[in-house]
Amino acid sequence: GYTISNPGSYIRRYDINKKVYPGDITGEVHADGEIIAGAWWDTYLQLGNDMTHTMALFAEAYPGVQAVAPSGQEGQAFRDVLLDVLQADDDDANLINGTPNGTAIAEAFRLHGITLLAGFSVQHVPVETAPVQQGITITATATVDFPYTDYLQGVQLNYRTDQGSWQQIMMTNTGGDNYEAQISGQPVGTVIAYYIGLLDIGNILSSVTPSSAELPDPNLPNFILIGYELKLTENADNLNELGDWTMGMTGDNNSTGTWEFWDPNPTYSTVDQSIIQTGDQHTVGGEYCFFTGNAAETDSLTPGTADVDAGRTTLQGDPIDLSGYTNPTFTLYRWYTNSPPGGANPGQDWWYVQISNNGNTWVDVENTRTDDRSWRRLAFRVQDYFPPTGTVTLRFIASDSTHLGQNLDGGSLIEAAVDDIQLWDNLTTGIAESRQGHIYALYPDPASDVVNLVIEVPTSGRVTADVIDPAGRVVISEVIGTANGTLRAKMNVATLSAGGYVMRVRWKDGSAQTRFAIVR
Repeated sequence: GYTISNPGSYIRRYDINKKVYPGDITGEVHADGEIIAGAWWDTYLQLGNDMTHTMALFAEAYPGVQAVAPSGQEGQAFRDVLLDVLQADDDDANLINGTPNGTAIAEAFRLHGITLLAGFSVQHVPVETAPVQQGITITATATVDFPYTDYLQGVQLNYRTDQGSWQQIMMTNTGGDNYEAQISGQPVGTVIAYYIGLLDIGNILSSVTPSSAELPDPNLPNFILIGYELKLTENADNLNELGDWTMGMTGDNNSTGTWEFWDPNPTYSTVDQSIIQTGDQHTVGGEYCFFTGNAAETDSLTPGTADVDAGRTTLQGDPIDLSGYTNPTFTLYRWYTNSPPGGANPGQDWWYVQISNNGNTWVDVENTRTDDRSWRRLAFRVQDYFPPTGTVTLRFIASDSTHLGQNLDGGSLIEAAVDDIQLWDNLTTGIAESRQGHIYALYPDPASDVVNLVIEVPTSGRVTADVIDPAGRVVISEVIGTANGTLRAKMNVATLSAGGYVMRVRWKDGSAQTRFAIVR
């Protein structure tokens, strides 16, 4: 009712289309404020529509220190608000044992991604492959500042096998900020999905990695392939083994942002200059990928000039003959955003990964409105959707839908990219259990310029070493030799900054990894 002529008009609403931290952070103060305003509105609802009590909590919490958090640290500010509200509700000066309305308050804030442990760091290097019927060790480093350590119940690993239900394991503290858990050994052809988060004293999970993997409309988790060997690759560079790709299909109706194949030009937010469309493909040492539209280099700071507008655009592959495979499984990397800082109507449009075994009926493998402005890996078994045939087809759809006259019409700012599509199958029967390998030595540790590796490789063929930084990015990748047995190799690490890294060594049907450090 902010205009006399239209009593139903409003400037902002907090009771619909919940905004959630961190996915809905845009860097614009009024839009970001809708997250915390929505948490207060849901507190009112959780307290049984008791506005008197809600306003009393608001008045007592208001003088808290949350307003001193600078721009860019909204997670800390929101977390401090929640703590102030719980302290306002407390009646015995002990938050550890709960407060009279603590459960209701925590749930109201959780609906908007705000928890006692939101915004803290959980670092983890994803495990991508593992041998058959061997325990899989998952490690993580979780950094929580005082006094929030008082509210940390533990670090939780969530995982599922194939399409099963999610299971939880509390990780063991192995000293300092380091945690470890083990997933039991799995049979050949299993795909494990997993994510890690901080569990607070109210049994609420937060600071999840990968971000937003725990949501009802989730981001991609991490995936582990058990007992697979690589068959075919499309890396948009020198390996084009999955047939041709059509960029823009009959029925697409977008006005800009059609799929392209080339070297992508990055675009950046005009709010905080953060990346929107990737400027880097994913293949180590490669040049090209598939992406939606290419802005001119002079338009890097006007991100709407080449994004997907007013409809959908499709990238579709040729039919692939999978009739001779035992358990065909695809992995791929994708980049997708529908809610970058400064973008219109954040989080209101869809990303699809679909497959078909006849070219007519399509099944969703991924259908989400949750974005991630980074390269995320998807893995899926074809048999979980339909029996493999001789005409299995993949397609990727980035959609900018408009629903004129409805709330949030006009679409979102959409960018997407795809790279490194790979087809895997089960290891040959009878040898899956024997192909194990080890990194016997990595020295010196810490290192400065060169590291020496001694590796036991169980099969013949090319051996590749990857150096992975704390954010999970491959920063060095190179072939270090061929072997069937013991391999000794050197790797130049002089370009790396000081800090902790993971060395991952890969061969045809397996891998091994170990941690090491760089000093300067």
